[in-house]
Amino acid sequence: MYMSTAILIYTHSEYSFLWKAMFTLCNRYIKDIDIHLLYNDDADIKLVNELVPLNFIKHTYNISQIWTKRVLKGLLEIENEYILFLHEDWFPINTISKDVLISATNFMKDKNCQYLLSYYGIQIDNEDIFSGYTDYYYTRQICHVFQPAIWNKLTYIDFCTVFDKRKDENECLECQEYTKKINPYFIYNKTNSNTLRTTNSLIFPHYHVICEGLWNFKKYPTLKVLLETFDIDTTTRGVHTWWELYCQ
Repeated sequence: MYMSTAILIYTHSEYSFLWKAMFTLCNRYIKDIDIHLLYNDDADIKLVNELVPLNFIKHTYNISQIWTKRVLKGLLEIENEYILFLHEDWFPINTISKDVLISATNFMKDKNCQYLLSYYGIQIDNEDIFSGYTDYYYTRQICHVFQPAIWNKLTYIDFCTVFDKRKDENECLECQEYTKKINPYFIYNKTNSNTLRTTNSLIFPHYHVICEGLWNFKKYPTLKVLLETFDIDTTTRGVHTWWELYCQ
């Protein structure tokens, strides 16, 4: 079913240990919204066939290209006007509502907003615009946090065309300066934005599973059990202790 917004998940097969959990949760919580998966073209085809659901729309990128150019290839192959972008380690943990995404993109059109962040950033001013959903408000922002966010696809294409960036460079100062020029907003919950800003995100409630290569078990106390229900070995890396706890 066509709608103006599609979801684009960027991944690499080195993170395939998360695929079964991520993709299962996507199909559990996302209905009537196209899910596009962008992965490396040298991935094991048997692994892809085993773990990628049939309803996912698959795209590949050339592993020799830099991150922005990989994303660009996927964007150019998607017809939708807006893209909700994320990586494979952002697990949905509640319903991703088609009606919410339609409402959000209608707001973006009305305000000529090209980039909508899914949780509280740094406000430009004190204006709060009621979203129509209890406790959730839009406000202009200057903090460029890359995911999950809704982009006007043409703007995201321009971003990926202008910049040659690795994955770990997509929140650099020059990228932040770019997003300041595209009338960015964020949507946040006034009641609990400082404590539940990811799990209570309106457009994409989620757990950010891995940060800087480490598990986010301290931020999400039930995450370890969730991973283990998918037979994921949680002993292979350490536990993150600061960024996700204090900065997001």
